[in-house]
Amino acid sequence: MDKNYCEACRHWMIKRKNRMGEYVADDMTIKGGWGTCRFDEVWRYFSYCKKCSKGKFEPIEEPLRKKREAWRIKKEQQQDAIYQKLKNGKN
Repeated sequence: MDKNYCEACRHWMIKRKNRMGEYVADDMTIKGGWGTCRFDEVWRYFSYCKKCSKGKFEPIEEPLRKKREAWRIKKEQQQDAIYQKLKNGKN
């Protein structure tokens, strides 16, 4: 994947602070592949594969990038398993 995507950016967040100060994931990030940008509205989600349109891309360290990539792949596999289950259940 190109290194200029949200998944490799320091400003792309998959967790945010709640009212109690805890870092939690919300529904879109739990589903996988979506996060918020520190430089945009809190409610606006960006896909992991979106190129930075703000010009504020800052790369993260390689181990963290690989961890995010593994997280995304795991979520995609979970979604594929659900899709296959639904598809096979209808036939």
